[in-house]
Amino acid sequence: MSTLFKRLIALIRNKFIDSGPESESSQQNIEEEMLETLERASTEGSIDLEEDEREMISSIFELGDTRVQEIMVPRIDIKFVKEDYSYDDIRKMVVETGHSRLPLVEDDIDDIIGIIFVKDLYLNREKLVDGEVTLKNLARKPLVVPEGKKLDELLRDMKRFKNHFAVVIDEYGGTAGMVTLEDVLEEIVGEIEDEYDNEAKAIEELKPGQYIVDANLSIEELNDEIDAGLPEGEFETVGGFIYDKVGSLPSEGQMVKKGNLKFVVEKISGQRIISVRVILPREPQNKDG
Repeated sequence: MSTLFKRLIALIRNKFIDSGPESESSQQNIEEEMLETLERASTEGSIDLEEDEREMISSIFELGDTRVQEIMVPRIDIKFVKEDYSYDDIRKMVVETGHSRLPLVEDDIDDIIGIIFVKDLYLNREKLVDGEVTLKNLARKPLVVPEGKKLDELLRDMKRFKNHFAVVIDEYGGTAGMVTLEDVLEEIVGEIEDEYDNEAKAIEELKPGQYIVDANLSIEELNDEIDAGLPEGEFETVGGFIYDKVGSLPSEGQMVKKGNLKFVVEKISGQRIISVRVILPREPQNKDG
């Protein structure tokens, strides 16, 4: 990372993250210093910014011009849970969506009463099943922001209230969508992350009979690629299969067996399974025909 880029990052933290309420002139001074630093970087050839650094800086400057409604998950795409959902209902939804937080609604999507964190769900599994606590007891209060709020303002609100999940409302007070800190960061580094995503392989052979697979890979694709012989239709993805067998979020290194197959959880991120090692039996399985 170049020295100039480090300086820009420090200025960015001052402007968007570490700062409290500031005067317009103070914010303008920070922006001017950022621009001057960026201009120096473009003219002093030996210390030019890398292309990905330039893209990030450009995206950061646009935060003050971008409204929440431009990046939010629209209401039609929001996956939510209701108070009468069982633990298994929600666990299945978590597996299907990969979300680590889900809105809890009372009647419909316009009545969001809180946010269910998957980690809270797992920690209170027995109490939920036994009826000692309810989903409403576990729900955390979300930020509520108008759809016209600028992203730089949203970042400051998230920092101030220590809340990275916001419900977005329209001019009539109805739910327009939802937005997370990850959505905002995606605006800054999304293109870079997408490059890595495109390079990632869904299935990678480590050695004969052993594979690293993306947890989002469908059971059907796994069967087609390595003749795993898993039943199709019961689970959509490899991650969903693992969740069902373990009954909760597994730990890295945990093994699940299905017949002669072995599945070892390779990587966990937050509440999601990222990758799994699949170990086939030493003797190849018989194929029909």
